[in-house]
Amino acid sequence: MIKSWRAGIETNNANTIVIGDVAYIGYDGVGILRYDLTTDEWLSPWDAVNTNLIESNGVTAMVRDVNPNRIWVGGDMGLNLIDVVNQTLDEDWDAGSNPGGISLSNQEPAELVIVGSTLYYLQVRFGNNGYSSNDFVYRYDIVNMTQQSTLDVGATEGSSAIVHGMGAVGDIIHFGMSDTQTWWEGGYMVRWNHSSSSWLDSIEASGQVERVNARFAGDCDPTPTNCHLYAAYGDTPLHQVDMNGNLVRSWDNSLIEGPIRGIVTWDGTVLFGTEDGVARYNYSSNTWFSEWTENSGLPNNVEDAVYSMEVIGDDLWVSTMSTSGWNRNSKLLQLNGTSGQWTVHDVGSGQIPEGYGADFGICDDIVHVALNRWAQWGSQGGVARYDLNSGNWLSDWNQGQNGLPHDNPVAITCDEAYDIVYIGFEKDDGSIARYDYVNLRFLAELDEDDNTVSEPVFPGAMYHYGAGLLVGHYDGGGITQIATTGPAVTRIIPFSQGDEATSIVPVPGAKPTSLLLVVQVDPVDTTAWTTLIQTEFSRALGTISPSCQQAGLRSSQAIQLTFGRLRLTITSPHTVLQFLKESTKPMVALNGAEPGISMLNWLMK
Repeated sequence: MIKSWRAGIETNNANTIVIGDVAYIGYDGVGILRYDLTTDEWLSPWDAVNTNLIESNGVTAMVRDVNPNRIWVGGDMGLNLIDVVNQTLDEDWDAGSNPGGISLSNQEPAELVIVGSTLYYLQVRFGNNGYSSNDFVYRYDIVNMTQQSTLDVGATEGSSAIVHGMGAVGDIIHFGMSDTQTWWEGGYMVRWNHSSSSWLDSIEASGQVERVNARFAGDCDPTPTNCHLYAAYGDTPLHQVDMNGNLVRSWDNSLIEGPIRGIVTWDGTVLFGTEDGVARYNYSSNTWFSEWTENSGLPNNVEDAVYSMEVIGDDLWVSTMSTSGWNRNSKLLQLNGTSGQWTVHDVGSGQIPEGYGADFGICDDIVHVALNRWAQWGSQGGVARYDLNSGNWLSDWNQGQNGLPHDNPVAITCDEAYDIVYIGFEKDDGSIARYDYVNLRFLAELDEDDNTVSEPVFPGAMYHYGAGLLVGHYDGGGITQIATTGPAVTRIIPFSQGDEATSIVPVPGAKPTSLLLVVQVDPVDTTAWTTLIQTEFSRALGTISPSCQQAGLRSSQAIQLTFGRLRLTITSPHTVLQFLKESTKPMVALNGAEPGISMLNWLMK
């Protein structure tokens, strides 16, 4: 993000199309704004007052025509086809009947999609606070300017439906829909094959995504051989995905129950921290070992519920605590990889503040434990520090005199080149504390006043990749990118607000700038973002030729898109995105949604 502007009035959307050096931005209530990307200046807007290109400023949808110099603009004026080069109105279709046999819905379009020579017109959700049916999708031949048959999306599942979004992947049109009477109970991804003019099998929503935790585990370093991504979320809590983005297998809650708050590789197994103990999976033989629980794998007198887990050096660190009660019995467990012996560290004693271990991190040969509050009363929260060289706990950091701005830290990461530790907080001001081990001092705190996302940091969702820091936020959501050179901060960019970013991890065997980001998304509305891929990546990389490859995930819903140097693997309805780029510039992209809203954002440095 380089600049931002405020529309000046309340608007429900902002559709963007880039043609040549000009960005065309359709605002509902404003019209079409135009921005010259070369001169970095605003051009005169196209609105109902100053031009004859649109009769109303209620622009709700736009799409680029098969003629690349024209755009279709939809809204309460109907559908207008505008030649942006000559600034002429080539077609003007009003709501209702038009000459030539063209009829439009009386409802504005929520989305417009073009496949081949056919324009698909999805109506906005209207009436009854948006919960009346909008499942008729109108189609038009935009080469011959004739009307085609209308699709009834709801009829595919025998219901009157709310259609939340529409998007095209290749020749397949995807619709996210739910029943008008039971809209809160999930729904379907309905698919239309444009080439064969036939419906494909629908895909039923798989439940709420809820918290997402994703990590690579197995034989991953230095070269991934038997390495997989393990993604934990929702009603089917655990999924195994290979390095090409193919779903290998899933396990439901009859075998392992969520939430899963830690995923690590340990002694030939993948360990999963759950509320019932540590589940153990032998990834070589595809078998499950018995769980570690209190006094059976785990030490005596500890709780089974795991809140974080990390391998640091030769040791396994585990944070445990009861899920309820006045005495939570919070512990930090340390398993020596050589001797196989556990050491139990009591939370709330000595140099370890009261709370629970939300995250572990290593910096300057010191293990840092982010101890978050579990209650709103009493003295809790801080960062405990364990010196690996001496085997002793150092003085802790806490709010006030000991350097922290808040008492609810949840994420730890380190700039290893400069020995600077970063601490994220569960605070709605986007706070990030920094400590410089070279100069032995706290650096200035970073927060919303410095342009971070002003939302709480998600537990463990911080990663320093050498040239900067990535921070995942929840609640209102978003990602903060902080460009750093040692203690100097050269740029802070917030993006993708509205999308909860919950896991940020490096891709094994890839270049340092290849990252994986995982966010939460509505499982019904998994396709609206597909229409934005062309817009956003053409803006980033110029002319693109996407190629789609079915990858066998949940009825072949995984696709692979290649945009020049960039390969983007999208697993849908899952929310794992893997971004690999051959150039040396870091690139971050994100897919996420609130119910009924999906978006794809990109950031290139």
